[in-house]
Amino acid sequence: MNMTKRSLWYGYLNEPSTENTCSMFVTIFLSLAILLNILEVVLGSVAEFAIHMDSWVMLANYTFVTIFALEYGARLWVAADSPHEQLLSEWKKRWLYVRSPMGLIDLFSFLPIVLWVI
Repeated sequence: MNMTKRSLWYGYLNEPSTENTCSMFVTIFLSLAILLNILEVVLGSVAEFAIHMDSWVMLANYTFVTIFALEYGARLWVAADSPHEQLLSEWKKRWLYVRSPMGLIDLFSFLPIVLWVI
């Protein structure tokens, strides 16, 4: 079966497998980004660190916002290939992702900073 790029990326993002190098890379990369973002938030809230690392904290913040926004966009794109709701249109599948708990968590992981920058 010939898989499209979108269906391949659906697997990478939603069905991680130790047998697929790209899938493992995506999973490890996003997991590290989440952990490092938590560390950045914690250290950024400690006054002693925040004073000395002000520009680094902002750079890290923008980096994580970019990563999480790209992840959200990719998940929104691949949601159209969701095998769970085959009778729905691509747009309805995407809307289901947007309204899902995971979709909302993904959205709120970067939206506040985007709104603050705007």
